[in-house]
Amino acid sequence: MYFALISVFFFVSMPAQADYAKGFQAFLEGDYETTYKEYKLEADNGNAFAQADLGDMYYHGVGIEQNYDKAREYFLKAAKQSHSRAQYNLGVLYENGYGVKQDYEQAIEWWCKASDQGHWGAAYNIGMLYYKGEGVPKDREVAAQRFNKVAIQGVPGAQYHLGIMYLNADGVGKDFTKARYWLKKAYDNMDPEIAQQAKKALDGLKAEEKVQLF
Repeated sequence: MYFALISVFFFVSMPAQADYAKGFQAFLEGDYETTYKEYKLEADNGNAFAQADLGDMYYHGVGIEQNYDKAREYFLKAAKQSHSRAQYNLGVLYENGYGVKQDYEQAIEWWCKASDQGHWGAAYNIGMLYYKGEGVPKDREVAAQRFNKVAIQGVPGAQYHLGIMYLNADGVGKDFTKARYWLKKAYDNMDPEIAQQAKKALDGLKAEEKVQLF
């Protein structure tokens, strides 16, 4: 089964200046006009969290008209201040060609920066690119390393992919014990779609059948 690259954006509240906190509270209350006003003030003052959240608002069109160019502008400002979520989101824009020319090199560059700061979504996406050979030479060993990095953090998609790779000796040595371990981890997670696929793979593992990933 194909699991799409992650493109979910999150609004994250972080202690910052008073106007930012006011803006986040307004967001929780659905007052997007006040949210935008307070975030804009903070963003203009260099607050990376406000810049990242403004980018989210423009990306999704929350309270304002959707505008990928504006989203990129604010993500870039925050990313240059080492805001990992903004770096990840920039990678998503470049990977999909949203508001910019599709550019896998740029996507990987920003995802690497985010991954180095512990952003699991960025590490997972890099693994997917190496697995499929999109924007980079296909390298299943590198993909396995990336998946392993986030599988141990409890990411079900990475756990599933890693389990299938151990089952098929794809980028790693064939190891039914590790395949069963990671597939069981994926099955035990709360994502119903991944759990279903993991169960199917576990059933196939009993018969030592090769399971097709993509």
